[in-house]
Amino acid sequence: MTRVLIVFAVGILSLPPEGLEDIVGPASVIDGDTVLVNEQTIRLWGIEAPDLDQSCQDASGAEWPCGLYAKQILARLVGASTIHCKPQGLTEDRILVALCTVDGRDLAWAMVAFGFAIDVPDISGGAYRAPQSQSAAVRAGIWSGTMDGAAR
Repeated sequence: MTRVLIVFAVGILSLPPEGLEDIVGPASVIDGDTVLVNEQTIRLWGIEAPDLDQSCQDASGAEWPCGLYAKQILARLVGASTIHCKPQGLTEDRILVALCTVDGRDLAWAMVAFGFAIDVPDISGGAYRAPQSQSAAVRAGIWSGTMDGAAR
């Protein structure tokens, strides 16, 4: 099976860490790599998840809504817990990018480990390479077949 790897990395503008305060509070999930906390839109640092309307195909060729599934997985990880986001910078279109945790669990790491996001090493420095290798090896989530567009 031929796979196409297309990654749309988020360009991050460099900002001094002291210029951005941590954001803590309840979150609502926008998509597989974006949350809303205290009326602030936040992208998870170092990963790319399928777009909300994106489809994937499983090994048999059946289409499934991987973007919607990614959102649902992130929503389950966040639950009703308090999210803690440590800003890393801003995207070119001024969206905050942050390392976000719930109960000490790195949400980006979990999304990659479950196979519903990929590591973007140009941003993360390969921080999520190991969980990505493991999820790909067991064909979890988006690795179960092929995907159109952004994240692979």
